[in-house]
Amino acid sequence: LNNIFYVESTTGVDALAPIYGSTLDRPWKTVRYATEQVQSGPNNYNTRTLLERNRSYIQDEIVEWIDAQVVIGTGIWSGFTYVQETCRRDMGILLDALVWDLSHSGNERSRLAALSYFTAGGVSYVAGQEGQTVAAINYGVTVIDAVISNLVPAAVYGTLNRYTNAALTEESGTQAIIATLLAITTDAITAAVITGIPAELQPQNTILVKTGQFNEVGPIVVPKNTAIIGDELRSTRISPAGSLVAAADVPYSLDGISRLQSIISLAVTNPAGITKTAGNALDPVTTHVVGAGAAGTAAAGIVQDMYDHIDFEINATGTKPTLAGSNNPLTSTFPVK
Repeated sequence: LNNIFYVESTTGVDALAPIYGSTLDRPWKTVRYATEQVQSGPNNYNTRTLLERNRSYIQDEIVEWIDAQVVIGTGIWSGFTYVQETCRRDMGILLDALVWDLSHSGNERSRLAALSYFTAGGVSYVAGQEGQTVAAINYGVTVIDAVISNLVPAAVYGTLNRYTNAALTEESGTQAIIATLLAITTDAITAAVITGIPAELQPQNTILVKTGQFNEVGPIVVPKNTAIIGDELRSTRISPAGSLVAAADVPYSLDGISRLQSIISLAVTNPAGITKTAGNALDPVTTHVVGAGAAGTAAAGIVQDMYDHIDFEINATGTKPTLAGSNNPLTSTFPVK
């Protein structure tokens, strides 16, 4: 669980794909980019991307598979009833936890996902449905194996399109890691207790910064369990960067943000409704489950705040957005059942 990353100011490239940062011959270029990638998770880029792009597809396949088993009605599925959207939500929670742990190393989020199936006192939320829940998750492993191999599952139950990309080849050993992480949840559900959930494993990260001058955009936020180590005293110098954007570029930035605001709500609620700009050869992804209108409105509001902040601070026009949010710590990333 010791992740080592490299930064070098002259030959480095601030990119993830093809793989950068993890080897001395393919370093990142800036310390800030390195810390941002360590925070978001740079490991197993190909597998992570395929899982993220197919999140809704995997959820849908699991739910539709369950429905097919209920129709057949044999064994544990005889007379079984459940709430589709609750199952879809739970599978999404497991997938998000899986992606986090795959890209960071460790089992931190997968443990939390397993614990979310139990009350604070250790009572299972799925009592009486343990067999069906475990079967659904295990079928999810089958779908995931196909997805990260860019293959069609042996049987297709849903109607959503699967995202494929031949350039994204799953990294060695990821299928075994996925099975192990999801087994944390299935083993706990089967045992109906949380005492068997393994101890938390968090990765320890080291960012090795090679000799050179690094003119960095601040602030640089160092993730937890992460050390930044220079080659040697006085040979690695980190200084604030000057302005990276000319003042004359501000109108272009504001126009770009305005365009983002005009389409972000549709991207959440109705991607097929986006009218592309002339010259754009890419089509919007429309295979995900459409979000609620309130979510689209909220996203557009965040982008508007970005616009207003830049306009107020640089152009001295408009009104500075009001700070919103909370400093209260969150103890869990998962919703209450």
